[in-house]
Amino acid sequence: MPASKVIRVDVHAVIPTNGGTALFLGDAHKSFLIFIDNAMGSAIAMHIGKVIPPRPQTHDLVTGLMQAIGASLDRIVINHVEQDTYFARMIVSVANEVLDKKLIELDARPSDAIALAVRMEAPIFVSRSVW
Repeated sequence: MPASKVIRVDVHAVIPTNGGTALFLGDAHKSFLIFIDNAMGSAIAMHIGKVIPPRPQTHDLVTGLMQAIGASLDRIVINHVEQDTYFARMIVSVANEVLDKKLIELDARPSDAIALAVRMEAPIFVSRSVW
């Protein structure tokens, strides 16, 4: 997706609520809200808060696996919303002694993609149509 069609955002807040977790994403001028389940909210908040769990969480395991095979998360893009459900794409690069550099685009829940992005320090983008 061309840069002019996306906006870079950061996680501004992760707030538990009675019905799940409110995840606020935005830039310096605007924020928007995605509701996610509490487990995902906890996974994102723990990493942002530098809380180290006693055992690796699922997203820690995926991060370690990606690094072990020479893959990196280039970026995520929250690219679509339909009836209050958000959709995201993860752009992954793989380069190792077996493969030349290969770009892979994967469908993902935004909460999973964001949990990986904060761990792998990958940029988070939102398409202008979602923004």
